[in-house]
Amino acid sequence: MEVDSSQQEPSQVPGTLRPSQVAEPQVPEPVPARPQDLHQPLYTPLAKPTPSLPSSPSLSRITWLMAIAAFMLVSAAIVPMLVQRISYSWNLGKEKAQYEVAAEILKNVRLNELSAQVSKRAGPSVVHINVLGKQRSRGNWLRGGLSEGQGSGVVVDADGYVLTNAHVVKGADGIQVSIGRGRVVPATLVGSDELTDLAVLKIQPEGLMPITWGDSDALDTGAMVWALGSPFGLDRSITFGIVSAKHRWLGPADRPHKDYLQTDAAVNPGNSGGPLVDAKGELVGITTAIVGESYQGISFAVPSNVARVVFERIRKHGKFERGFLGIEPRSLTEELGKELGLPLNDDMTTYQLNGAYVFRVTEKSPAAAAGIQSGDVILNWGGRVVRDASELYNLIGNTEIGTEATVRIFRDGETHELTAVLEGFDEWQRKLRR
Repeated sequence: MEVDSSQQEPSQVPGTLRPSQVAEPQVPEPVPARPQDLHQPLYTPLAKPTPSLPSSPSLSRITWLMAIAAFMLVSAAIVPMLVQRISYSWNLGKEKAQYEVAAEILKNVRLNELSAQVSKRAGPSVVHINVLGKQRSRGNWLRGGLSEGQGSGVVVDADGYVLTNAHVVKGADGIQVSIGRGRVVPATLVGSDELTDLAVLKIQPEGLMPITWGDSDALDTGAMVWALGSPFGLDRSITFGIVSAKHRWLGPADRPHKDYLQTDAAVNPGNSGGPLVDAKGELVGITTAIVGESYQGISFAVPSNVARVVFERIRKHGKFERGFLGIEPRSLTEELGKELGLPLNDDMTTYQLNGAYVFRVTEKSPAAAAGIQSGDVILNWGGRVVRDASELYNLIGNTEIGTEATVRIFRDGETHELTAVLEGFDEWQRKLRR
Protein backbone atom coordinates (compact mmCIF):
# COMPACT_ATOMS: atom_id res chain seq x y z
CA MET A 1 0.00 0.00 0.00
CA GLU A 2 1.34 3.29 -1.08
CA VAL A 3 1.98 5.74 1.73
CA ASP A 4 1.60 9.52 1.36
CA SER A 5 4.98 11.12 1.85
CA SER A 6 3.47 14.06 3.72
CA GLN A 7 2.27 11.81 6.46
CA GLN A 8 5.53 9.99 6.74
CA GLU A 9 7.40 10.48 9.99
CA PRO A 10 10.32 12.79 9.64
CA SER A 11 13.61 11.22 9.53
CA GLN A 12 15.40 11.12 12.84
CA VAL A 13 18.34 13.35 13.21
CA PRO A 14 21.19 11.62 14.92
CA GLY A 15 21.54 12.53 18.52
CA THR A 16 17.96 13.66 19.03
CA LEU A 17 15.02 12.06 20.70
CA ARG A 18 11.64 11.60 19.46
CA PRO A 19 8.94 13.75 21.18
CA SER A 20 7.62 10.73 22.87
CA GLN A 21 11.08 10.01 24.05
CA VAL A 22 11.83 13.49 25.69
CA ALA A 23 12.84 12.90 29.30
CA GLU A 24 10.48 14.37 31.89
CA PRO A 25 12.02 16.03 35.00
CA GLN A 26 12.52 13.61 37.81
CA VAL A 27 10.47 14.86 40.81
CA PRO A 28 11.30 13.06 43.99
CA GLU A 29 8.41 11.51 45.75
CA PRO A 30 7.42 13.38 48.91
CA VAL A 31 8.59 11.83 52.11
CA PRO A 32 5.74 11.36 54.55
CA ALA A 33 6.12 13.71 57.51
CA ARG A 34 6.67 12.28 60.90
CA PRO A 35 3.84 12.86 63.37
CA GLN A 36 5.88 15.23 65.53
CA ASP A 37 6.64 17.46 62.46
CA LEU A 38 3.05 18.04 61.35
CA HIS A 39 2.93 21.53 62.92
CA GLN A 40 6.44 22.56 62.07
CA PRO A 41 6.57 26.11 60.52
CA LEU A 42 7.24 26.42 56.86
CA TYR A 43 10.17 28.79 57.51
CA THR A 44 13.41 28.18 59.25
CA PRO A 45 13.66 30.31 62.42
CA LEU A 46 16.79 32.30 63.09
CA ALA A 47 19.15 30.83 65.53
CA LYS A 48 18.81 32.27 69.05
CA PRO A 49 21.89 34.06 70.42
CA THR A 50 23.79 32.19 72.99
CA PRO A 51 23.27 33.84 76.42
CA SER A 52 26.35 35.24 78.08
CA LEU A 53 25.20 34.45 81.61
CA PRO A 54 27.19 32.08 83.71
CA SER A 55 26.79 28.53 82.73
CA SER A 56 25.60 27.57 86.19
CA PRO A 57 21.87 28.48 86.69
CA SER A 58 22.08 28.26 90.48
CA LEU A 59 25.06 30.64 90.69
CA SER A 60 23.34 33.17 88.41
CA ARG A 61 20.18 33.14 90.51
CA ILE A 62 22.08 33.63 93.78
CA THR A 63 24.04 36.56 92.33
CA TRP A 64 20.90 38.31 91.17
CA LEU A 65 19.11 37.73 94.48
CA MET A 66 22.03 39.19 96.39
CA ALA A 67 22.11 42.27 94.13
CA ILE A 68 18.37 42.82 94.55
CA ALA A 69 18.61 42.43 98.33
CA ALA A 70 21.46 44.94 98.53
CA PHE A 71 19.54 47.39 96.36
CA MET A 72 16.46 47.06 98.57
CA LEU A 73 18.49 47.66 101.74
CA VAL A 74 20.13 50.78 100.32
CA SER A 75 16.80 52.03 98.98
CA ALA A 76 15.13 51.57 102.36
CA ALA A 77 17.72 53.87 103.92
CA ILE A 78 18.10 56.46 101.18
CA VAL A 79 14.72 56.69 99.44
CA PRO A 80 12.80 58.31 102.35
CA MET A 81 15.54 60.92 102.70
CA LEU A 82 15.59 61.54 98.95
CA VAL A 83 11.81 61.81 98.80
CA GLN A 84 11.82 64.32 101.65
CA ARG A 85 14.62 66.30 100.01
CA ILE A 86 12.96 66.26 96.59
CA SER A 87 9.62 67.27 98.09
CA TYR A 88 11.25 70.14 99.98
CA SER A 89 13.19 71.29 96.91
CA TRP A 90 10.09 71.09 94.73
CA ASN A 91 8.02 73.13 97.18
CA LEU A 92 10.86 75.62 97.61
CA GLY A 93 11.26 75.96 93.85
CA LYS A 94 7.53 76.44 93.35
CA GLU A 95 7.36 79.06 96.07
CA LYS A 96 10.46 80.82 94.77
CA ALA A 97 8.99 80.93 91.26
CA GLN A 98 5.80 82.50 92.63
CA TYR A 99 7.94 84.93 94.61
CA GLU A 100 9.84 86.07 91.50
CA VAL A 101 6.80 86.18 89.21
CA ALA A 102 4.79 88.16 91.76
CA ALA A 103 7.43 90.91 91.69
CA GLU A 104 6.76 91.42 87.98
CA ILE A 105 2.99 91.12 88.24
CA LEU A 106 2.82 93.67 91.05
CA LYS A 107 4.25 96.29 88.72
CA ASN A 108 1.04 96.25 86.70
CA VAL A 109 -1.81 94.41 88.39
CA ARG A 110 -5.53 94.85 88.79
CA LEU A 111 -6.91 95.63 92.22
CA ASN A 112 -8.74 92.31 92.58
CA GLU A 113 -5.44 90.44 92.04
CA LEU A 114 -3.39 92.64 94.33
CA SER A 115 -3.83 90.82 97.64
CA ALA A 116 -3.04 87.44 96.10
CA GLN A 117 0.15 88.72 94.50
CA VAL A 118 1.22 90.58 97.66
CA SER A 119 0.78 87.35 99.61
CA LYS A 120 2.88 85.38 97.12
CA ARG A 121 5.59 88.04 97.14
CA ALA A 122 5.86 88.68 100.88
CA GLY A 123 4.52 85.41 102.30
CA PRO A 124 7.70 83.31 101.84
CA SER A 125 9.60 85.81 104.01
CA VAL A 126 7.26 85.46 107.00
CA VAL A 127 8.18 83.12 109.85
CA HIS A 128 6.44 81.88 112.98
CA ILE A 129 8.32 82.22 116.27
CA ASN A 130 7.84 80.01 119.30
CA VAL A 131 9.67 80.85 122.51
CA LEU A 132 10.55 78.14 125.02
CA GLY A 133 10.50 78.76 128.74
CA LYS A 134 7.59 81.18 129.02
CA GLN A 135 4.41 80.44 130.92
CA ARG A 136 1.43 79.45 128.85
CA SER A 137 -2.15 80.47 129.30
CA ARG A 138 -4.64 77.63 129.77
CA GLY A 139 -7.56 79.48 128.25
CA ASN A 140 -9.33 78.73 125.00
CA TRP A 141 -6.88 78.99 122.09
CA LEU A 142 -9.22 81.28 120.18
CA ARG A 143 -9.35 83.59 123.19
CA GLY A 144 -5.67 84.04 123.67
CA GLY A 145 -4.70 80.68 125.15
CA LEU A 146 -1.29 80.82 123.48
CA SER A 147 2.27 80.78 124.63
CA GLU A 148 3.30 84.27 125.67
CA GLY A 149 6.30 83.73 123.45
CA GLN A 150 4.46 83.07 120.22
CA GLY A 151 4.70 85.64 117.51
CA SER A 152 5.74 86.39 113.98
CA GLY A 153 8.89 87.57 112.28
CA VAL A 154 10.25 88.38 108.85
CA VAL A 155 13.46 87.35 107.10
CA VAL A 156 15.27 90.58 106.18
CA ASP A 157 18.63 89.25 105.04
CA ALA A 158 19.82 86.25 103.02
CA ASP A 159 22.41 85.51 105.72
CA GLY A 160 19.65 84.33 108.06
CA TYR A 161 18.66 87.45 110.01
CA VAL A 162 15.07 87.71 111.23
CA LEU A 163 13.38 90.83 112.59
CA THR A 164 10.63 90.56 115.21
CA ASN A 165 9.28 92.29 118.33
CA ALA A 166 11.48 92.42 121.42
CA HIS A 167 8.59 91.52 123.72
CA VAL A 168 8.05 88.26 121.79
CA VAL A 169 11.50 86.88 122.66
CA LYS A 170 12.15 88.63 125.96
CA GLY A 171 13.18 86.21 128.72
CA ALA A 172 13.36 83.24 126.36
CA ASP A 173 15.24 80.08 127.30
CA GLY A 174 15.15 78.97 123.68
CA ILE A 175 13.72 80.17 120.39
CA GLN A 176 12.41 78.08 117.51
CA VAL A 177 11.54 79.52 114.12
CA SER A 178 9.23 77.88 111.61
CA ILE A 179 10.20 79.03 108.12
CA GLY A 180 7.45 77.13 106.32
CA ARG A 181 7.52 74.00 104.19
CA GLY A 182 7.67 71.97 107.41
CA ARG A 183 11.05 73.30 108.54
CA VAL A 184 11.61 74.36 112.14
CA VAL A 185 15.07 75.65 113.05
CA PRO A 186 16.64 76.98 116.25
CA ALA A 187 17.39 80.69 116.49
CA THR A 188 19.77 82.80 118.54
CA LEU A 189 19.04 86.29 119.81
CA VAL A 190 21.56 88.75 118.34
CA GLY A 191 20.22 91.78 120.21
CA SER A 192 17.13 93.84 120.94
CA ASP A 193 15.94 97.39 121.50
CA GLU A 194 13.11 97.82 123.97
CA LEU A 195 12.37 101.39 122.98
CA THR A 196 11.32 100.43 119.45
CA ASP A 197 10.29 96.92 120.59
CA LEU A 198 12.50 95.31 117.96
CA ALA A 199 14.75 92.25 118.15
CA VAL A 200 17.11 90.57 115.69
CA LEU A 201 17.40 86.77 115.48
CA LYS A 202 19.86 84.58 113.54
CA ILE A 203 18.91 81.29 111.90
CA GLN A 204 20.40 78.93 109.31
CA PRO A 205 20.47 80.75 105.96
CA GLU A 206 19.52 77.74 103.83
CA GLY A 207 16.44 78.16 101.62
CA LEU A 208 15.48 81.64 102.81
CA MET A 209 13.73 84.31 100.75
CA PRO A 210 14.32 87.70 102.38
CA ILE A 211 11.76 90.44 102.03
CA THR A 212 12.56 93.60 100.08
CA TRP A 213 12.96 96.74 102.18
CA GLY A 214 10.49 99.52 101.34
CA ASP A 215 10.49 103.23 102.11
CA SER A 216 8.09 104.05 104.95
CA ASP A 217 8.67 107.77 104.45
CA ALA A 218 7.19 107.47 100.94
CA LEU A 219 3.89 106.12 102.29
CA ASP A 220 0.95 108.47 102.06
CA THR A 221 -2.03 108.52 104.38
CA GLY A 222 -4.67 106.33 102.75
CA ALA A 223 -2.11 104.03 101.10
CA MET A 224 -3.01 100.33 101.04
CA VAL A 225 -1.04 98.05 103.35
CA TRP A 226 -1.13 94.36 104.27
CA ALA A 227 -0.21 92.78 107.61
CA LEU A 228 1.17 89.23 107.50
CA GLY A 229 1.83 86.94 110.42
CA SER A 230 0.68 84.00 112.50
CA PRO A 231 -2.31 85.16 114.57
CA PHE A 232 -3.38 82.44 117.03
CA GLY A 233 -0.63 80.25 115.57
CA LEU A 234 -2.21 80.21 112.09
CA ASP A 235 0.78 80.49 109.75
CA ARG A 236 0.99 83.11 107.02
CA SER A 237 -2.32 84.84 107.53
CA ILE A 238 -2.82 88.14 105.73
CA THR A 239 -5.09 91.10 106.48
CA PHE A 240 -5.66 94.30 104.57
CA GLY A 241 -6.03 97.95 105.56
CA ILE A 242 -4.89 101.48 104.87
CA VAL A 243 -2.45 103.86 106.50
CA SER A 244 -4.61 105.95 108.81
CA ALA A 245 -1.84 108.23 110.07
CA LYS A 246 1.94 108.57 110.31
CA HIS A 247 4.31 109.66 113.07
CA ARG A 248 2.02 108.56 115.91
CA TRP A 249 3.80 109.31 119.18
CA LEU A 250 2.48 106.76 121.67
CA GLY A 251 5.33 106.58 124.14
CA PRO A 252 5.47 108.42 127.45
CA ALA A 253 7.16 111.80 127.66
CA ASP A 254 10.42 110.29 128.91
CA ARG A 255 10.51 107.72 126.10
CA PRO A 256 9.40 109.63 123.03
CA HIS A 257 11.15 107.51 120.41
CA LYS A 258 8.04 105.51 119.60
CA ASP A 259 7.15 106.79 116.14
CA TYR A 260 4.41 104.56 114.69
CA LEU A 261 2.45 104.06 111.52
CA GLN A 262 -1.25 103.75 112.33
CA THR A 263 -3.36 101.43 110.18
CA ASP A 264 -6.77 99.79 110.32
CA ALA A 265 -5.40 96.38 109.29
CA ALA A 266 -6.47 93.71 111.77
CA VAL A 267 -3.56 92.76 114.04
CA ASN A 268 -4.23 89.96 116.52
CA PRO A 269 -2.13 88.10 119.10
CA GLY A 270 0.57 86.31 117.17
CA ASN A 271 0.83 89.01 114.49
CA SER A 272 3.38 90.85 116.62
CA GLY A 273 6.69 91.13 114.83
CA GLY A 274 5.26 90.32 111.41
CA PRO A 275 5.74 92.53 108.36
CA LEU A 276 3.54 95.35 107.17
CA VAL A 277 3.94 95.60 103.38
CA ASP A 278 2.85 97.95 100.63
CA ALA A 279 1.25 97.22 97.25
CA LYS A 280 4.62 96.09 95.86
CA GLY A 281 5.06 93.52 98.62
CA GLU A 282 7.89 95.55 100.16
CA LEU A 283 8.47 95.95 103.90
CA VAL A 284 7.21 99.29 105.22
CA GLY A 285 6.75 98.39 108.90
CA ILE A 286 6.98 95.82 111.69
CA THR A 287 3.60 95.30 113.32
CA THR A 288 3.17 95.72 117.04
CA ALA A 289 0.00 94.52 118.72
CA ILE A 290 -1.58 97.16 120.94
CA VAL A 291 -3.76 95.56 123.60
CA GLY A 292 -6.71 97.51 124.96
CA GLU A 293 -10.31 98.25 124.12
CA SER A 294 -9.50 101.83 123.18
CA TYR A 295 -7.42 100.51 120.25
CA GLN A 296 -10.04 98.21 118.71
CA GLY A 297 -9.89 98.42 114.93
CA ILE A 298 -6.53 100.20 115.10
CA SER A 299 -3.07 98.70 114.72
CA PHE A 300 0.41 100.16 114.77
CA ALA A 301 3.75 99.39 113.16
CA VAL A 302 7.33 100.56 113.57
CA PRO A 303 8.23 102.28 110.26
CA SER A 304 10.66 100.33 108.10
CA ASN A 305 13.10 103.23 107.92
CA VAL A 306 13.38 103.14 111.72
CA ALA A 307 13.48 99.34 111.84
CA ARG A 308 16.24 99.16 109.25
CA VAL A 309 18.54 101.42 111.26
CA VAL A 310 17.91 99.35 114.40
CA PHE A 311 18.55 96.12 112.49
CA GLU A 312 21.81 97.31 110.92
CA ARG A 313 23.12 98.61 114.25
CA ILE A 314 22.26 95.42 116.15
CA ARG A 315 23.76 93.22 113.44
CA LYS A 316 26.97 95.24 113.58
CA HIS A 317 27.33 95.78 117.33
CA GLY A 318 24.99 93.22 118.94
CA LYS A 319 23.05 96.04 120.61
CA PHE A 320 21.41 99.36 119.85
CA GLU A 321 22.76 102.33 121.77
CA ARG A 322 21.28 105.71 121.00
CA GLY A 323 23.28 108.84 120.60
CA PHE A 324 22.91 111.53 123.25
CA LEU A 325 22.67 115.20 122.22
CA GLY A 326 21.55 116.83 125.46
CA ILE A 327 18.52 118.94 124.57
CA GLU A 328 14.86 119.05 125.52
CA PRO A 329 12.94 119.71 122.30
CA ARG A 330 9.31 120.74 121.96
CA SER A 331 7.01 120.97 118.97
CA LEU A 332 6.23 124.41 117.58
CA THR A 333 2.93 126.25 118.03
CA GLU A 334 1.48 129.39 116.46
CA GLU A 335 2.28 131.30 119.65
CA LEU A 336 5.93 130.21 119.52
CA GLY A 337 6.06 130.98 115.82
CA LYS A 338 4.93 134.55 116.46
CA GLU A 339 7.31 134.98 119.40
CA LEU A 340 10.32 133.65 117.48
CA GLY A 341 9.51 135.49 114.26
CA LEU A 342 9.26 132.36 112.13
CA PRO A 343 8.55 132.79 108.38
CA LEU A 344 4.91 132.95 107.32
CA ASN A 345 3.21 130.47 105.02
CA ASP A 346 1.89 131.50 101.61
CA ASP A 347 -1.40 132.56 103.18
CA MET A 348 0.60 135.19 105.14
CA THR A 349 -1.49 134.48 108.25
CA THR A 350 0.02 131.27 109.69
CA TYR A 351 3.60 130.40 110.55
CA GLN A 352 5.82 127.68 109.14
CA LEU A 353 5.91 125.25 112.04
CA ASN A 354 8.24 122.57 110.68
CA GLY A 355 11.03 122.09 113.18
CA ALA A 356 11.69 121.46 116.87
CA TYR A 357 11.99 124.21 119.46
CA VAL A 358 14.99 123.83 121.81
CA PHE A 359 13.54 124.45 125.25
CA ARG A 360 16.64 123.52 127.26
CA VAL A 361 20.29 122.56 126.60
CA THR A 362 22.17 120.37 129.08
CA GLU A 363 25.49 121.76 130.25
CA LYS A 364 28.65 120.08 128.94
CA SER A 365 26.55 118.09 126.50
CA PRO A 366 27.29 117.47 122.80
CA ALA A 367 24.62 120.07 121.99
CA ALA A 368 26.38 122.71 124.09
CA ALA A 369 29.69 121.81 122.46
CA ALA A 370 28.10 122.25 119.02
CA GLY A 371 26.83 125.75 119.89
CA ILE A 372 23.11 124.93 120.10
CA GLN A 373 21.27 127.31 122.42
CA SER A 374 17.93 127.48 124.18
CA GLY A 375 15.42 129.22 121.91
CA ASP A 376 16.88 127.81 118.68
CA VAL A 377 14.64 126.00 116.22
CA ILE A 378 16.21 122.91 114.67
CA LEU A 379 15.02 122.73 111.05
CA ASN A 380 17.22 119.96 109.67
CA TRP A 381 19.27 117.12 111.15
CA GLY A 382 21.83 115.26 109.08
CA GLY A 383 20.17 116.27 105.83
CA ARG A 384 16.68 115.23 107.00
CA VAL A 385 13.87 117.74 107.47
CA VAL A 386 12.64 117.92 111.07
CA ARG A 387 8.86 118.13 111.28
CA ASP A 388 8.44 118.13 115.05
CA ALA A 389 10.09 117.20 118.35
CA SER A 390 9.14 113.54 118.03
CA GLU A 391 10.89 113.21 114.70
CA LEU A 392 13.99 114.97 116.02
CA TYR A 393 14.20 112.41 118.84
CA ASN A 394 14.08 109.63 116.25
CA LEU A 395 16.68 111.23 113.99
CA ILE A 396 19.06 111.71 116.90
CA GLY A 397 18.47 108.16 118.11
CA ASN A 398 19.15 106.76 114.65
CA THR A 399 22.46 108.61 114.31
CA GLU A 400 25.40 106.41 115.22
CA ILE A 401 27.49 107.45 118.19
CA GLY A 402 30.68 109.27 117.30
CA THR A 403 29.51 110.44 113.88
CA GLU A 404 29.15 114.06 112.87
CA ALA A 405 25.74 115.46 111.99
CA THR A 406 25.05 118.76 110.26
CA VAL A 407 22.41 120.76 112.13
CA ARG A 408 20.53 123.63 110.50
CA ILE A 409 18.94 126.00 113.01
CA PHE A 410 16.81 129.14 112.97
CA ARG A 411 17.96 131.87 115.37
CA ASP A 412 17.07 135.57 115.51
CA GLY A 413 15.53 135.58 112.05
CA GLU A 414 18.45 133.81 110.36
CA THR A 415 19.48 130.25 109.60
CA HIS A 416 22.82 128.81 110.66
CA GLU A 417 24.57 125.47 110.15
CA LEU A 418 26.34 123.76 113.04
CA THR A 419 28.09 120.43 113.47
CA ALA A 420 27.27 118.08 116.35
CA VAL A 421 29.05 114.88 117.40
CA LEU A 422 26.86 112.50 119.38
CA GLU A 423 28.03 110.60 122.45
CA GLY A 424 26.61 107.60 124.21
CA PHE A 425 24.62 108.53 127.30
CA ASP A 426 26.66 106.24 129.56
CA GLU A 427 29.90 107.64 128.16
CA TRP A 428 28.70 111.21 128.71
CA GLN A 429 27.79 110.45 132.33
CA ARG A 430 31.24 108.95 132.95
CA LYS A 431 32.81 112.13 131.59
CA LEU A 432 30.79 114.24 134.04
CA ARG A 433 32.04 112.17 136.99
CA ARG A 434 35.69 112.64 136.10
